[in-house]
Amino acid sequence: MPATVKSPEEQVDVIAEDLGDLKEKVNLIAHDFASLKGRLEVTLQFLRWLGGFAAAVGVTIVIFLFTVARTAGRLDATVEQQSTSLNKMESRIEKMELKMETMSGQLTELRTLLKNPPKQQN
Repeated sequence: MPATVKSPEEQVDVIAEDLGDLKEKVNLIAHDFASLKGRLEVTLQFLRWLGGFAAAVGVTIVIFLFTVARTAGRLDATVEQQSTSLNKMESRIEKMELKMETMSGQLTELRTLLKNPPKQQN
């Protein structure tokens, strides 16, 4: 088959047709790119939000752990103080028990003296 020679007007029409197809394909690619860009922006916004949320949770956990550690330290100091106070009370109670035993002995002697008063010598 011999090659057909086209006139310049036919060649322009073919080029215009090819250019129209090319323009359609470029528009399709542009539309796909815009769609992809939109989805990507939504995904990035979600990831930014998620990162901010994770950071806030992390800061909250650090503050919570600091508060727990500080409270535990104060609780330990309070328990130690209560232990010291309890030891002092035990010591005082022991001293009181000794005094009560001494007073009980003296009371017994007084009762004995009251029941059997010593005879007076003239």
